[in-house]
Amino acid sequence: MFSNKNNADERRGKSGVSLKDIFPKVLSIVAALTLWFYVVDMRTTIEEKVISGIPVVIQNFDAEANLDVISGKEHTVEVTVSGIKNEIEKITQNDIVVTADMNGINAAGNYKLDLNVTTPSGISVIKKSSTEITVTVDKTTSRSIPIKVDCSDYVLDSSVSDIGTPTCLPTDYIQVTGPQKIVDSIDRMLVKLNIDVIKESINYKNCTVVPVDKNGNVVQSPYIKLNQATVDVHIPVYKEAEVEVIPVYSDELNYIISYSDFSPKIVTIRGTVEAVNSVDEIYTETIDVEKAKPVINASLNIPSGITVTDKSGNPVHSVRINGFEVRPLMTVENKPEIDE
Repeated sequence: MFSNKNNADERRGKSGVSLKDIFPKVLSIVAALTLWFYVVDMRTTIEEKVISGIPVVIQNFDAEANLDVISGKEHTVEVTVSGIKNEIEKITQNDIVVTADMNGINAAGNYKLDLNVTTPSGISVIKKSSTEITVTVDKTTSRSIPIKVDCSDYVLDSSVSDIGTPTCLPTDYIQVTGPQKIVDSIDRMLVKLNIDVIKESINYKNCTVVPVDKNGNVVQSPYIKLNQATVDVHIPVYKEAEVEVIPVYSDELNYIISYSDFSPKIVTIRGTVEAVNSVDEIYTETIDVEKAKPVINASLNIPSGITVTDKSGNPVHSVRINGFEVRPLMTVENKPEIDE
């Protein structure tokens, strides 16, 4: 009857305290000690950290001195910093600022500039990959450089004859501003078009313009500025076709009109594909039948954008009509009376 009680007393021990009561207290003490050691470690331990790719910021450059930096802006630096563990783990590239001071530089040339590193409070710089950089400065200049369109790798469709001179919109020139040495090395602004077969006039929008030197090599520099980076390109494509010449007469419904011949009856027209495709025949200017003579030189009514030639390639502006004759058409009013 008293055995369970005796066992409980034995588990309590001589002090009368249960092991079940002690265990949670021990765990709490261990957890508190662990947290305390962690906090002490984070707040007292000094660590180092390497941060790479920090860009160099050029400061105090006098942009109004008609100068440009042509090298040096692209430099990056690796910096080793130290601080308490709690702070150093938060440091990123954005927290470190590396600067080079160009105060007092007002002429073209090469300059060595010391690098200064700024860090957040409590963070120290242990070392940096570079202590100085070389910056090259040149005079600023501006030029209007012509645009050249290259579409040489093409095949003309059999229905067209040739292509015309490309034009660019809104302009055939690009204004380039930057260091004189770089700007002077640019020979032309190139637009490269990849065209397989040409069947009609070409109209391309927003074509990229690239500066190239005399050898066709691309001039790459972050220090030049273009007043526009794209243009629209128009290239006329021409076509030829043979069409018939049609004489046009005034009041022809009231006359019988005849002629022995006129020349040329067939002409060759030339123009853009779109213009030629819209023309089926060429008409003369209206011939006044009441003032007509036996031989007439009738001017051609040539549509805009079209040229007209004969079989020999000579320009044609009129046709010659020979043996031209006009007779009034018999009507009830002018029909002669017949005696019965």
